Amino acid sequence: MKNFFRCLFPAYVIPLLFLNALIFADDVFLTLGTSYWCRAAFLGANDNFVRGDRYFNDPKIQFPLKDMKFRAMRYSGGTVSSYWDYQNDTFVDYDRLYDFLDSQGDAYSIFKDLIDANPPGVFGHKRFYSDIAAADQWFICAYILNVATRTPEQSLADLNKIIADNAYNPGQLIIELDNELYFNEFKNVLWPVAEYPDACKQAEAYIDENSMTLECARNAGIALVGAPNSLMATKDYKYLGSTTWLAGLTNKKTQYDGLALHDYGLDDIFIDGFSEDWQKRVAFVTYGMAAYSNIYANMKRHFNYKSAYITEYNTAYWKSNVFLLTANSSFLCGLSTLGRLIAACNYGDVIKGMFHHGLWHESSAYRFGFVKQDTDGTILLNCSGQIAAHFNTIYRMSQKITPAFNNSPLAGITVYGQTPRRTSTLFLTHTDPARDDYLIILEAGTGDVVKFNNPNLLYKSMAVYTYRGEEVWKPEGTKSWSMIDGNGYIPWIDGPMRPALKESVLLESQISIDSPAFSAIFVHLSKQ
Repeated sequence: MKNFFRCLFPAYVIPLLFLNALIFADDVFLTLGTSYWCRAAFLGANDNFVRGDRYFNDPKIQFPLKDMKFRAMRYSGGTVSSYWDYQNDTFVDYDRLYDFLDSQGDAYSIFKDLIDANPPGVFGHKRFYSDIAAADQWFICAYILNVATRTPEQSLADLNKIIADNAYNPGQLIIELDNELYFNEFKNVLWPVAEYPDACKQAEAYIDENSMTLECARNAGIALVGAPNSLMATKDYKYLGSTTWLAGLTNKKTQYDGLALHDYGLDDIFIDGFSEDWQKRVAFVTYGMAAYSNIYANMKRHFNYKSAYITEYNTAYWKSNVFLLTANSSFLCGLSTLGRLIAACNYGDVIKGMFHHGLWHESSAYRFGFVKQDTDGTILLNCSGQIAAHFNTIYRMSQKITPAFNNSPLAGITVYGQTPRRTSTLFLTHTDPARDDYLIILEAGTGDVVKFNNPNLLYKSMAVYTYRGEEVWKPEGTKSWSMIDGNGYIPWIDGPMRPALKESVLLESQISIDSPAFSAIFVHLSKQ
């Protein structure tokens, strides 16, 4: 009988205690983690040079990037390199590829537009380097070597061309082995996990045989690291920790100098399909703080790389069926991603995080970044100045990042709701580290309540936004305010100060989240 009751205790009593704790739960507190400073040399950017006006000889984008002191640029950036012939500064098999794309209609129109914008010889990487050098002194140039549509002999010739054109570059040269989409017999496919390492090894072996000495970063392969990407669920495409991928890249003769990662973690998290699945969001928020460390440790067990690079990460909210994106939501996405990366990268050897440049196309199903809509509904594609200001704002807001977690005091802010522990905090940024001004970014879902009450803090402004940039709450009696103005700047931080509250005041208030979408709470505060 005694054993019988012992069995009943965990089965019935413990759940009852848990339910009782939920009913009478105390406020769910938040605690600060370790603060991280954004290293001056950390930031870099991609250059999608074939996309119309977004060349780096455009002063509208040169000046904001110069202010950011970027120290790395990547050519040719993303998918473009998968088709690139460095010998002729154009796409591989230009005529056949163009004709094929032209026959596919809108589904492939974005690639066709890339070719339209870049006929042979128009924009070579020698001009690319001189243009970005005009904006600042660049320390690192990253080049993506096409090993998908090029033979080992052609890859070696491409390398010789890159090295010759960069002879006057005083900085480091990084070569990534290509991992992007490519056309195989003019079918748009991703490489199965076993084929990509083979092509990498063939290209590398041929280069080694010809006594080429390079600082090479090996791209992360098929997955977009950090995202619950659908590719992870298929048998042929595995994420970075795939033993097949690791084994394929590993052999006794290989010395890997670097590792390049892609991070599009916000792509599938902050969308309608996940609006009620808070567990996945919370898991994602904590992913960057621990999983990066595990990834690096796993990679080092297989080969000893010297450094790591995040050569692409998203700075704008996007989804394939979203037509028009807002400045508010893009700012939130970029700030959240960069903040998480800054914190996560302190666990590993990542020395560069490269903003991914915006991509726009009116008829394509693939839209990414800022777009603007004219009064007549016309989509305006001339956004280089705005995206540069967007980058600059995110950079200035991320000088110091402090991750925050549940269940301990944080600045007098408590969160409680229908499901305690549900709410998660990404981090807080120090808008003015010298004065300890903060912008706290909280995440909350429907039914949650956030309470603000601390006599030692001055709350300068508050508002609640969904991740699409829609304002869903503001203090009573205050005017609505835009997080970002039309030029990509934050009015209440960049000055003149235009906070939602007329003056800095002590607040004793709470916010009830009624939005069906997952929301972000922005609280601009400072210590007395």
